Formats: sequence, C-alpha cells, structure tokens
Amino acid sequence: RKYEVNPKLGRWVHHQRTQYQNKKKGKITQLTKVRQQKLEEIGFVWNASDKRGVGGKRNDEGWMRMFEELMGYKEKHGHCLVPRNYEGNPKLGRWVNTQRRHYSDTKKRKTNWMTEERQHKLEEIGFVWKVKMG
Repeated sequence: RKYEVNPKLGRWVHHQRTQYQNKKKGKITQLTKVRQQKLEEIGFVWNASDKRGVGGKRNDEGWMRMFEELMGYKEKHGHCLVPRNYEGNPKLGRWVNTQRRHYSDTKKRKTNWMTEERQHKLEEIGFVWKVKMG
C-alpha cells in the first residue's frame, strides 16, 4: 500500500487485494472473473505476505533482490562466504544462512523451499552449501 515510488499504484494494488479477499468471502465486488484472470496472467500476488504467489508459485522478487546483493558481495570479496553476522549487511548474512538451511532441509525432504532453479543460480556464482566453522 505504501509504495513510495508510485503511491497511486500502491493504493490500486491494495484495492485489488481487498476486492479479492472480499470476493473469497462471498461478498459482491468489482473484481470480475476476467479482471482476476488478467491479473493472474501477469503474476499478480494476492497475498503480499505469502511466500508463494499465483498458483502456489514462489514469489521470487525478494529472493532475486537478495541474490543480487550476494553477487555484489562476491564482486567485492571474491567469494560467496558471507558471515552469518556480517556487519556490512546483516540481512544478507541471515539470508545466506537461510539458503543453506533451506538447501539442507530440502535434501532431507523436510521442506521444498529450495527449488532447483534457485540452487543452480547460487551454484553458478560459486555458492558454498556446507561451511566448516572454525
């Protein structure tokens, strides 16, 4: 809702999501089936707090943003071994640690958060899955 780059767009998106939620509750809304389909065709995410988007697909925007930060780190440091408590970017340190945990959990079949596509993207830039502490 508070999209600073384009506040009008932010309000419009919020309105679409509200209409969708009301429609799901059986209320009459302005959101027609055609509008809903058109939005879904472009990958519209109905629940912004959900980790998955349309049709159960993952919402990759946030993941890609962090991946780009990781590429910047690699460019600067020559590797992807971001410390968990990286003072230069604590969020990146936590994200890298989370990717390792998701990879491990997926291998153990506990979850499926780490997709093959994400795994390959990380491996292409030299991501290390298991890091020995010491």
